[in-house]
Amino acid sequence: MKDKKAFEILYTKYVEGSLSAEELLEWVEVFQHPENEQYLAELIGRTFDTYKVPEDPEAAKQAFHRFERLIDTEDTSSDTASLPLNKSVFHIFRQWKYVAAALLLSIASYGIYQYTLRTTPQNHIANLSKQDVAPGGNKAILKMEDGSEIKLGPQGELIVKGDRLEDGAGNMLLKGQLRETWQSIEVPKGGQYTIVLSDGTKVWLNADSKMKFPVEFVAQQRQVQLQGEAYFEVTKDASRPFIVKSAQQQIEVLGTWFNISAYPEEPAVTTLVSGKVNVSAFGKQVSLTPGMQSVADDQQLHSKQVDVEPAVAWKDAKFVFVKEPLEDIIRKLERWYNVDFVIQSGSEELKKKTFSGSLSRNCQLSEILNLFKITETIRFEIKGRRVYLMK
Repeated sequence: MKDKKAFEILYTKYVEGSLSAEELLEWVEVFQHPENEQYLAELIGRTFDTYKVPEDPEAAKQAFHRFERLIDTEDTSSDTASLPLNKSVFHIFRQWKYVAAALLLSIASYGIYQYTLRTTPQNHIANLSKQDVAPGGNKAILKMEDGSEIKLGPQGELIVKGDRLEDGAGNMLLKGQLRETWQSIEVPKGGQYTIVLSDGTKVWLNADSKMKFPVEFVAQQRQVQLQGEAYFEVTKDASRPFIVKSAQQQIEVLGTWFNISAYPEEPAVTTLVSGKVNVSAFGKQVSLTPGMQSVADDQQLHSKQVDVEPAVAWKDAKFVFVKEPLEDIIRKLERWYNVDFVIQSGSEELKKKTFSGSLSRNCQLSEILNLFKITETIRFEIKGRRVYLMK
């Protein structure tokens, strides 16, 4: 690093939410270099060690809003036309802003947490912890053609090998005349699981999802049926296309990486990371190239260029939100934490509030809800598996 002092000044301004647009561009360009990672980690650690807790959470809220407005200038062409952002820097900026938002949220939430410890009676804090909800984990059920079921263990992986099914530890789950049979893996709310199909294709299944698959692909095409959300890394086979069918659409690929969200009563969304896919729905067809997303809904099929990170982050144990309405975020939290949200009467406008940030899927539910409290006036109460939201 050429100038640690300059780097530290930019970092301090970032934490305070006082970076100008030009300084933000400089910060992004410095931030992208791997040699700066260690020093950045030191600065973050120093921030947590010396963070001055505000007298109330309002300072943290204001800092976040200042930063969010700065992010908005990047997303609004009329405000960014004068910035000399080339394509590569623009891409880095888009990726970096999620990290930045997460960092600021962490620092701000630390202040809120310390403030809460100072001002909340200890018996009330203990009460709150009892009402918290743990994140989901590796759980699924394997359903056979004959109706029998096998509860899959916490290893988190099901592997199809010839005429046998194994778990991630190599333990045999099922063996026999299975080659031409179809099985089904069902992941409940609060669960996730990975399956390696007979051709080597790897599939990550998100919470509240199910996939039907053949033990061996014996036809001229490889086909599975999906309800819910899954991320696919398809093994290339030019002679046999890989087809994913869901209620509203059909995806055809040869070898590629992509995410499909196809929950009942929601639009079917396909996001392509690499390769090429053809999406068919309602008598229409679109071809996607990397960085594109298709949406099938209301008898319409359309595609657009997107940042793929928010769509695929769940696979890497993250929630990434970019100006996402609270009602959409709630659906994701309900599935992963296996809870039901209730927005109390008179607080319905909360549904339309939008949030941006990158959060871990491995934290307690209250930690995520507390982060929302930082940026908006939202109160919550957890009672068992029900979460009440109010202004």
